[in-house]
Amino acid sequence: FLHYTQQDFSLVMCDLYCYYEGALFQMPSEKQAAELKKMQEIADKYNSKNLHNEHQFISALLLPDDSISDFSNKLELLKNIVEDATKRNDQILKLRSLEAIFNLYWTKKDYAKAFQQIAILDKELPKISDDKYPEKGTVYYSMGEAHYFFRDYDKAVSYLQKAVKPVKYFFDTSPIQAQNLVGEYYAL
Repeated sequence: FLHYTQQDFSLVMCDLYCYYEGALFQMPSEKQAAELKKMQEIADKYNSKNLHNEHQFISALLLPDDSISDFSNKLELLKNIVEDATKRNDQILKLRSLEAIFNLYWTKKDYAKAFQQIAILDKELPKISDDKYPEKGTVYYSMGEAHYFFRDYDKAVSYLQKAVKPVKYFFDTSPIQAQNLVGEYYAL
């Protein structure tokens, strides 16, 4: 977390991804709470607005969404993060939160709202470079996969082609997955 107090998200993204996916998201909720407390303490100690915002975002992601009230609470927190990030011109956190909202709707099978999020993401993604937001290809892949799922192949291929780019991070498999889906489409 200390690195994030001193550097931009794109410079610590790989470390954060490995920590979140390999450790934090796998922990029991009590340990997650302790890690979030540690994150908050470091953000306070170093007066880091970036780490404080990351804390809010990860805290929202870790909330349960099983009941209607839990889902609504999580969704509202993510929307507030988007609003705050927009005010602060934090494009990265805004996009990460918009993607989280899309994923939340998609996993709950609220496809109409998921596609509304795709429309929002489609307007926001061109505003940021691939270098500034390395997860851009992953988001395009998710958007293409959603259209592919509903057999809207023209839109799917358009998004999937945007996802097929050289990657900087070992964990980004979206170009390979996008190529596979495009291949499946042409094999139909």
